[in-house]
Amino acid sequence: MDQDDKRGNQAQSPDLVLPSSPNGYMVGGPDSQGRTIRHIFAKEDQFVVYSIGWGNVSFHLRDLPDRLRPAIAEANRLQLLWKTELRDAYPIEVGHLIARSLVGALRSSESEDPLQHFEEVRRSFQERGPVRQGYGKGPDYIVWRERSGRVTYYSESLNAAREKAVIEFSRLQNLAEYSLPKRCLEEARQQLGTELASIFAQGGQADASVYFTQAREYIEKRCQTAIQSKYIMCPAIASLFLAAVISTALSRVPDSAETTHELLWGGLAGVMGAFISVAQRAQKISYERFLSSVHMALLGVLRIFLGTIFGVLCVIAIKANLLVGLAQNNDFSLFIFSVAAGFSESFVPDLLSSIADREKKYDMPGADSASGHTKSLQRNERRP
Repeated sequence: MDQDDKRGNQAQSPDLVLPSSPNGYMVGGPDSQGRTIRHIFAKEDQFVVYSIGWGNVSFHLRDLPDRLRPAIAEANRLQLLWKTELRDAYPIEVGHLIARSLVGALRSSESEDPLQHFEEVRRSFQERGPVRQGYGKGPDYIVWRERSGRVTYYSESLNAAREKAVIEFSRLQNLAEYSLPKRCLEEARQQLGTELASIFAQGGQADASVYFTQAREYIEKRCQTAIQSKYIMCPAIASLFLAAVISTALSRVPDSAETTHELLWGGLAGVMGAFISVAQRAQKISYERFLSSVHMALLGVLRIFLGTIFGVLCVIAIKANLLVGLAQNNDFSLFIFSVAAGFSESFVPDLLSSIADREKKYDMPGADSASGHTKSLQRNERRP
């Protein structure tokens, strides 16, 4: 089973004694071909199943029965399939699965079908394979792309520099999956996989500050574009919906209902002003970590609905002589002020605040006068 694998360490000493039976195999010692044994899965008088590293499973058998030859062939076939379809990915998981299945087949009784022990391996290959892409492979690492699309890796050892690279890689991949559309996500994963393989190939010795520079710039710019797009797209849909509703209402309201017409036109103007405000603000939105594009889109939609309400309130304020009385009989002025009310977030709230402050001023003197009148009556009652 992959007897010539180059990852196995060939013995160099001419005096090295190679084992001739399964009982002679030990971890750290040589196998029958002089390769260093990394792990032993099972050892009995008739067989030994072991690993020479990187998921490569090998074995030594004594007096193999004919009924077990299909199991040996199946184990070899699955190991070859691992190299072709899975591209050496999942080395630890696959190695343990094949070894466990082979041990089960070798220990099976004559009444059992030894091939049934490999069912778990075949099912695992169907779930995980084929691997979509391999980005790089070295003596102690491999970077690949899973069937699901995620980029993942395996490394036998992680030094401090590699740990920093892996942490940043995971952060950027999670950010891309959370924020980017599918088309941009594919490109981001491509860059992340390529750069991670390059860092592993260098042993993690590159300056940590330049890890994933290209991928980070691409992801952050695409995240900003995605947030801006959603922030303006959702309010645009809301604006079209409200404009259609108001236009339908205007067409059905009789011409004699002049006040209703003015209120509806005020709401339509407020929608227009609010959308202009959202469009201008979208250009100023910058990417920030943990900034949700859905949340920003909902804020934009809320801004459109508030603009509609503000436009209607502006018409009411003008008709009530609370604001710019000259615009009462001028439809164009009324429309422009309603647009301004929808555009400005503070226009109508400031107006309402000023009205509330004015009411307080009117209420306070009256309260003081009543209180003073009561005190005067009390003093008069005390006089003889």
